Amino acid sequence: GNQLFTKPTLIVNPNEINSEYRKEEYVANFLLFGIEEIGGGGRTDSMMIASVNIKDKTILVTGGTGSFGKKFIREALTLHVKKIIVFSRDELKQYEMKQEFTDSRLRFFIGDVRDADRLHRAFDGVDIVIHAAAMKHVDACEYNPSEAVKTNIHGAQNIIEAAIDRGVEKVIALSTDKACAPVNLYG
Repeated sequence: GNQLFTKPTLIVNPNEINSEYRKEEYVANFLLFGIEEIGGGGRTDSMMIASVNIKDKTILVTGGTGSFGKKFIREALTLHVKKIIVFSRDELKQYEMKQEFTDSRLRFFIGDVRDADRLHRAFDGVDIVIHAAAMKHVDACEYNPSEAVKTNIHGAQNIIEAAIDRGVEKVIALSTDKACAPVNLYG
């Protein structure tokens, strides 16, 4: 059936992966939880592993100062990356992250996924994009619906277009269970 995977989770310990999946030290493995459509209109929970070779790659993380972004960056820095660009619109969080992470491979880029020109500039020389920027709180999205659309929909479109224009090898976009089974504006 058709598969729609949501809620990507970075697997931080390669030993947590079954032996059939790659355990190389330079591969970031994402465990993807989701819903799979089965015959008769039914659905069942599904799970898969997506492995991304990040050795000697330049990675840009949108929403890089958020909870997933920080966790991904912490782990990616252990996997022989060339450079990681933290792309976010929050100057204070970037300042605090600079204090916490002192690795010389980190670069901080103030920007918003709504700004296609800024993304185009930020994607220069980038191999892999991890797109984690979004409005994620349902109540904020419902109170500010046009802002949610600008960030979550137009922002994602800007990511795709900038990645194509700049020749980015791979984009991994995070989502949630709300996106695959929408019951509100956020989905």
